[in-house]
Amino acid sequence: MATNSDSRGSEKAEGQEVGRKSHSVPLSELYRVAYSQLDCSRAKYSGFRVGAALLSDGKIFPGCNVENSSYGLTICAERSAVMHWASAGSPGNPEVIVVVAKNSAGELVTAMPCGACRQVLSDLPGSNLLQVYTGEGEKMVKATLPELLPHAFGPDDLSSYGGDR
Repeated sequence: MATNSDSRGSEKAEGQEVGRKSHSVPLSELYRVAYSQLDCSRAKYSGFRVGAALLSDGKIFPGCNVENSSYGLTICAERSAVMHWASAGSPGNPEVIVVVAKNSAGELVTAMPCGACRQVLSDLPGSNLLQVYTGEGEKMVKATLPELLPHAFGPDDLSSYGGDR
């Protein structure tokens, strides 16, 4: 994992706590975990590396993008973090996700979750409160999931069809 000196640009996150008071974690720690996932990323086609860190129930679930030659089978870092959370038994309600990205030139860039990731995030319990952070330092951007995906299609839209909930 990267150290704070390796995760340059996290100064805006320094000292800021995120999550519920009983499970708060420094935003800089989430940034550090997301940044460390850049080294795990498999982006041999685009060179666009993404790392993510999802906070739920005081635990951090990392994720990275994994590209596939069949582009539709590529998984983004945000969905990777959600699958990590799910495979751990889906503890708590995810509260915060931090996304860190580097373009093919190796420069840190701001990258909001894609549409597919926004939809997957919207199905998480309590997603209307989920905070999304991306970027670095003073350029770090914060948004809520409802700001990123207003009028989302979700479980309530399926309730009239029966099905397994």
